[in-house]
Amino acid sequence: MRAHRRRSLKQIQAKRRRRNSLEKVLVFKTREQYLFVQAKLVLSDDEIPFQERNTMDSMFNDFGSYEIYVTSEYENDAKKRLTDAFK
Repeated sequence: MRAHRRRSLKQIQAKRRRRNSLEKVLVFKTREQYLFVQAKLVLSDDEIPFQERNTMDSMFNDFGSYEIYVTSEYENDAKKRLTDAFK
């Protein structure tokens, strides 16, 4: 019975690690569309998978932002590449 519990605990811990590695992390946020497009190109060139979010108001560009998210697995690489690209 104890061996069964240990396996179950190990399976639960492995599942948590997988879920944590798939969490989305904000790596870039701007209100300028041209910077947003450039950031997407940088990540695409390095084959870093990302998810974009556009909350800009379509009628008035004074509200909202452009955001790029990556999984926590790629967070450091994405931040480094974006920092280097926009120096």
